Amino acid sequence: LGFKRPEYVHTAAITKKENGNIRKLSKRKDPEAAVSYYDEATDTTYYGCFITDAAQCCSQGLEYRLSEGDYPEDDDEITVYGVFDTYTEGGNLYVVISDAVLE
Repeated sequence: LGFKRPEYVHTAAITKKENGNIRKLSKRKDPEAAVSYYDEATDTTYYGCFITDAAQCCSQGLEYRLSEGDYPEDDDEITVYGVFDTYTEGGNLYVVISDAVLE
């Protein structure tokens, strides 16, 4: 696909603040499948989805950007297809599924 192979990739857990505490989102406590986040500093809305591992014990989050169409409502169950990509923002490297299509 023309991507340079990364030396190390880590998909960070999505966290939420609840009752003053920050905790990792759990598929058992937090059934959301699609989430969005608006960052006032960058005036950008980021969209992500949860990826459950094969053992179905842990969820990781992954950002995606649609090639066209409307983004789903938070809590909608979705399947995302697209191109595994990276981008740099504020000096940080992020992973994203670009040119995404939803099912």
